[in-house]
Amino acid sequence: MEDKRSGTNSRYPMADIGMAAFSLFFMQHPSFLAFQRTLHENVGRDNTQTLFGIEKIPSDNHIRKVVDGVSPEHFEEDFFFIVDELKRDSAQVTHNVLHGHTLIA
Repeated sequence: MEDKRSGTNSRYPMADIGMAAFSLFFMQHPSFLAFQRTLHENVGRDNTQTLFGIEKIPSDNHIRKVVDGVSPEHFEEDFFFIVDELKRDSAQVTHNVLHGHTLIA
């Protein structure tokens, strides 16, 4: 993703923002930031560090501001690369429906 931020708005690395955005879907918690802060306070570490390698946790609003402007087409090449790798390694359980399309949650 292109980094269009400037000034103090760029204290979080783009990799952390991208992984944080992905982790929102992965963790499925209504308040990602609050959950991670609570986890960090109780355990000393959080999922952003252990699962996603995120150094600094950006706020939900900061993630939205950066990611919302990115077109889904930006990720198509990466997405299809991963799907092709799964097919190549026979790791994908394929359920073809809707005229040969594969459903992916």
